[in-house]
Amino acid sequence: MATWEELDSTTQEDLTEWLNIVNPDEEDLQRLADLHEAGQFYAVDCGGCGDRIRRGHPDNWDHFQGVRDDEGGGELCSDCYGEYRKLAAFVEDV
Repeated sequence: MATWEELDSTTQEDLTEWLNIVNPDEEDLQRLADLHEAGQFYAVDCGGCGDRIRRGHPDNWDHFQGVRDDEGGGELCSDCYGEYRKLAAFVEDV
């Protein structure tokens, strides 16, 4: 089991941004490390604008109620995904 300290700084930043609380305690940090280790969290750069996309899918959401989960499609943030959907709808109408 990985500890919080074993995660690289980018992963730690992604996890804490996603959790969306100011001062996570030791228990919160370990839950985040466990979530990452279980493969239930990922972060990538948006393929459209380059903004960071952070998504988590824990089995149990009890400790993750206030997360800032980016809604979008695949490797696109919500803004770029919305633009993509508009263009797709336009092409379908033509």
